[in-house]
Amino acid sequence: MNVFRGVTKNRLFMGIVGVTFILQIIIIEFLGKFASTVRLDWKLWLASFLIGIVSWPLAIAGKLIPVPKTPLSRYFLRP
Repeated sequence: MNVFRGVTKNRLFMGIVGVTFILQIIIIEFLGKFASTVRLDWKLWLASFLIGIVSWPLAIAGKLIPVPKTPLSRYFLRP
């Protein structure tokens, strides 16, 4: 399962991801008083990056869990 297939073809999506990425760095590093944040050292930036990388395989594993066609709530509601 290739989660990156076709990602770069949608320019709007790539633009939104890029702007979000840049804004998060600006907020963390330069807008500390305004956003009540503190600057991160390289270890914390690395930890944030690793948490993001680990989330991708977990998302793939979640998509592989079978989902029934009939919602479970239908079995518990009175007819």
